[in-house]
Amino acid sequence: MRFIIFGMLSASFLFGSIETKKPAIKCEGSFIKWDKKLLDLLAFFVPSNPTIIQANSFYGGETLSLAQYWPNGKIISFEPSPDFYKIQSSKTTGCSNIQIYHRALNDFSGNADLYFYGRSSRKAKKFERGHSLLKPSSNWEICNQGPVVNIECVVLDEWCHQNRMDRIDLLCLNLGGMEFQVLKSSPKTLKNTRCIYVHTYPDSFQDGIAKFDDLKKFLDKLGFQLLTHWYNPKQEGDAIFVNKSYFFDHAAKEFIDSFKIDETCKRYYEPRSNTYFDLCDSDDSIKKTLQQGHAYEGNIGAIIEDLIKPGSCVLDIGSHIGIHTVCMSNKTGPDGAVVAFEPDFKFYAELLHTLKINHCKNVLPICKALSETSGQGLLSTSLHPVLKSSDLRTVTHLHTNQTNT
Repeated sequence: MRFIIFGMLSASFLFGSIETKKPAIKCEGSFIKWDKKLLDLLAFFVPSNPTIIQANSFYGGETLSLAQYWPNGKIISFEPSPDFYKIQSSKTTGCSNIQIYHRALNDFSGNADLYFYGRSSRKAKKFERGHSLLKPSSNWEICNQGPVVNIECVVLDEWCHQNRMDRIDLLCLNLGGMEFQVLKSSPKTLKNTRCIYVHTYPDSFQDGIAKFDDLKKFLDKLGFQLLTHWYNPKQEGDAIFVNKSYFFDHAAKEFIDSFKIDETCKRYYEPRSNTYFDLCDSDDSIKKTLQQGHAYEGNIGAIIEDLIKPGSCVLDIGSHIGIHTVCMSNKTGPDGAVVAFEPDFKFYAELLHTLKINHCKNVLPICKALSETSGQGLLSTSLHPVLKSSDLRTVTHLHTNQTNT
């Protein structure tokens, strides 16, 4: 039996950096139009009571947004600027789920100089909120006529160990170009981090700044997958990386890495759903239906067409190779999302391929089953009679305002 569950996502508070800057002109990855619903997108990956570490927090607007969106969470904020720390402390008075530390995250513990952006002219006020542990490059020296303050720094790994923090659900970094160095210095913490939201900069912004491609390769080796990167090539951007364990376990990853769509597969087009499939199995009744030129479960397609609206959040439980997933993706559109669950390794690999050839950019494909409890279970299918281990997860952390069945 198949189920379709959907609900409209709410408009949320957005991070101050996204509210004030011009819309990104380019996007790498998925969820292209979700930069205005950032917290709604991050909510797919964190529980309702998350542990969130934020640095730098500046005036505290973003910190308050996080605390209000996740009232049962713990927001730990680092702000090295003496003035910004005082302002943020005043703004967050009475917020029991916020802890603020007057320190900077760095790749070493000790003191370091903090460089502020800003000129004496009134026209340059937009630079006054920025600061970095990196010296500005020659291209940006004109924007860096603010003070230099010596501040205390900590390494994230060391701080988490001292404070007995064994997991981070969301790590938000806006460090003026020091993001790569801070992440690289704390591999133990990253092993137990679920989601990273990181600010990005053009290569020439600061001396010693890392290229985004280097950051992406580093996080990929540590088990993180780029979800999306909104950016302007000459300005700044924002990127979301998600721990790959959210999508699949180690056994599934090994299978996916070795799985290749056979060259003997033939591409089929299903006009009713406007979907392409690469099919080669002859013992699958669902694929046989598609190979014969017929729509599979046309009644479900009619339900999708009738009930799902643009901007909806949809759960596809038992996605197979993505027959209905693509239809849902098309119907929800760039402002919507589809969370597709398929625990069978082979079908999941084929689902990924189907999403790729149909250019679906609003789908979260998860190689896990749903159950009343979390943990490990055994999965048996007619195509694979030998039982194998499959990770069972619930979806209690998904944030939707209303759910219809």
